[in-house]
Amino acid sequence: MVLPSSFQECEEDKTEAKRPIIVTAALIIAFVAAVAVFRHIFSSSVVANGVCATSACREYAREMLGSSINATVSPCDSFSRFVCDGWQQRSQLSVREYTIQRMLYTFKGLAEEASLQTSRPDAIRRSLLVFLSCHDLLKADVDALQAVKNALDDAGITWPARPMNVDVPRTLLHASLKLGLDAVVGFVPAQDSGWRIQPGRSFYYVRQRFLVRTNQTDEVYFNVIKDAFANDGAANVSFKEVKDLENVAMPPLNKSVGTYDPAVSSVTQLLNESVGDLVDSLTTTLSVLGERTEDGVDFVSNHKAYLHAFLTFWRQRGPEDVHLFVSWCTVQVAALYANEKLILNYHHGSRESAYVRHGVFCLTRAFYFARQALFGAYNQRVLGPGESAVEAANFTRPVRTALSRRLSRFQRSVKAVHNWASSDGLFRLFQSEDANSSADWSVGKSLFIDKWRESSRVVLTRDEEESLHAMSALMFWDEAADARDIRLMPYSLSFPLFNSSLVPAVNYGGLGHEVASGTARVLLNAYAENAATQPDVTNMEQCMLESGSAGVEDIRGAVADALAASAVFEAYRTSSATVDAKKLEGFESWSEPQMLFASLCFAKCPGQGRFLFESVCDAPLRHVPEFADAFNCPLPAPMNPLRRCEQS
Repeated sequence: MVLPSSFQECEEDKTEAKRPIIVTAALIIAFVAAVAVFRHIFSSSVVANGVCATSACREYAREMLGSSINATVSPCDSFSRFVCDGWQQRSQLSVREYTIQRMLYTFKGLAEEASLQTSRPDAIRRSLLVFLSCHDLLKADVDALQAVKNALDDAGITWPARPMNVDVPRTLLHASLKLGLDAVVGFVPAQDSGWRIQPGRSFYYVRQRFLVRTNQTDEVYFNVIKDAFANDGAANVSFKEVKDLENVAMPPLNKSVGTYDPAVSSVTQLLNESVGDLVDSLTTTLSVLGERTEDGVDFVSNHKAYLHAFLTFWRQRGPEDVHLFVSWCTVQVAALYANEKLILNYHHGSRESAYVRHGVFCLTRAFYFARQALFGAYNQRVLGPGESAVEAANFTRPVRTALSRRLSRFQRSVKAVHNWASSDGLFRLFQSEDANSSADWSVGKSLFIDKWRESSRVVLTRDEEESLHAMSALMFWDEAADARDIRLMPYSLSFPLFNSSLVPAVNYGGLGHEVASGTARVLLNAYAENAATQPDVTNMEQCMLESGSAGVEDIRGAVADALAASAVFEAYRTSSATVDAKKLEGFESWSEPQMLFASLCFAKCPGQGRFLFESVCDAPLRHVPEFADAFNCPLPAPMNPLRRCEQS
């Protein structure tokens, strides 16, 4: 069954009314008609056993999609506004942030339960206690600023005052090995008494803050941190000094941080050639910090391009400026371990959004103490009987198969997604793993900064580091670099993205589309790097840009979303899930394809303050003919254009 015809009609007469009374009457008629249509959509037209009565279905129908639909907007004019207006007007969080927030509430409950236990904590419980101590920084009565300042002082960081004696090697090594606050360069033990040099574990947070900066907000951000860390009577550095250093150092570091050499190689010669006697200085400092150096020390790296960029900056600007830059970067990260005011200063957007993003930051910190086992505890709590990665795989496999058929002409020349029929890689992060970690601490330690120190020797794999970055970006998937494929985040089977007791159309539109879009994005990236297929990717992106996709922030992502929407529709249409599928309460008159596309769009709804948000659903779906068919959109209409971009 399709939507009521009132949604399908396009206004043909654009003649402006000449008399105010006519305008007023027209508005009243339109309002009454919209209310009538709205009531019709949310009234039952089938027997009770045809309506899904689970708590997940009721919540989704009443509090999620049902309260978001704007019945005064035609889905053929703007599907984003039709689906998202209600949510966008009342919620500070996007639907994505809301999904993450629910996950964090569960983790907080687990952590509070762990805090009540009196036995010696195992790795999972330790990780939950780390999460809780980090999350507690959002409480007004918790302030670790002085402890953070003391820790920085131990590393020779006196920012915003310049130190009396500058010792860059000591600051870098102490921040990395003793504090776990390596914000620019980090050091981890390597084989044969060597040390591996890599981008700082917390450089991601410095980089993200630098990329979103503006001149006005940047100075406010700087001053809040300066006022918090300043000591009375000390001469402090200026905003201009720090800004000038950032503008020199950050661009080459940003450009090279993603460059990774699979084979580790010695950089000892590079260190000495760039900065005289640097190897001796590092070796001496390691000895002072209690590390073995009797047999000599070799320094190696998988990130030579990044290290070269940092050393070039050091050679050009000298130790004083390098120390100032490293100090500024480290203080920005340390502020996230201090108190609520400094945490809110770091994050953009609403207070509620900042709380979500800090919660995810806490989750990534807790990961160091139990790795994947941390999420095993979460999934054991939230996943009901039968609701598992196995069940989710039952519909994600056909979704990916449908996507492969649409992109079949590319596969002969580009190697990506080695096994479309398997979901093992997709759900790799759901697999059981022992909670082993070298991190530990005395149960009596309560401050987050003290607990976090014990993680400084934990070495993550590259895949684990990339997964943490994906979490920080609020992603539900990340790319497995070794397989040129995606893997789902271990919290992705969360309501409203997925729930085994939801109607199938919602799960296909939520998790199914997320899987298909992520896979399509990885494939498009691979095709864009191949000379034979790169023109096809460029043509698809250019077509979408020229089709009036105003406000699209990520054009390749929009292309991936369009490809994914068609694939999800095909997979759902041919699946057994459509047989005797129940309806959501209030949506009895909706067809299955309509619910599929609505849930797909709803998962992308933004929160308050997002302008030009119409593009989030409109840009990809106007190029999906199945969408126009589902809503009987006339030709031409904004969501059913005469010319569509080719999708395969």
